[in-house]
Amino acid sequence: MKAAEIIPLMEIVISEGIKKYTDKEVKAIAMRTNEIANKHVSNESKWSGDIVVDNTAERFGKLWSCDILTSSKTAPHIILHEQLHAHSIPVKAKNYEDFKRQYEKIWNYEKVE
Repeated sequence: MKAAEIIPLMEIVISEGIKKYTDKEVKAIAMRTNEIANKHVSNESKWSGDIVVDNTAERFGKLWSCDILTSSKTAPHIILHEQLHAHSIPVKAKNYEDFKRQYEKIWNYEKVE
């Protein structure tokens, strides 16, 4: 089996189930996805516990502070994806840029409950 057959394309993964949520709903989703990630990943999460909803940001994801930055237009599996990043080993910004494609593909296998 070729890698392309088992690794979903990022565009497909992030386009499924996207809708607009209130800030309160996004925070509730973040708490629930944190519980799911904690249940399935053995190393401790570095998530700060803060999720920032900003519809004007140019990029979204887990920040270096371990806050999660998202738009109100998102999906639970996208937030879960960022929660899983919070469980990863510490990565320096330079190393992330060098290995971004591999780093992002790894976390596209998350289980959604």
